Amino acid sequence: ATAVGSASAEFKGIIKLNETGAFIWRELENDTDADSIAQKLCDEYGIDKPTALNDVNSIIAELKSAGVIDG
Repeated sequence: ATAVGSASAEFKGIIKLNETGAFIWRELENDTDADSIAQKLCDEYGIDKPTALNDVNSIIAELKSAGVIDG
């Protein structure tokens, strides 16, 4: 999944993110995959991989539903 064109700029005014969500959003701007983002969350926040992957997939689903990312 990647941020879509102007959606990246519009996104900040549409959805208020928590710290984890903001971290995931920044990683999506780098055109990476859910597994890689989950691993970075584990490294950054010391959480377990299943929890991190669940968080990443949930945020990605919300962003897709809101129409701010594709993929």
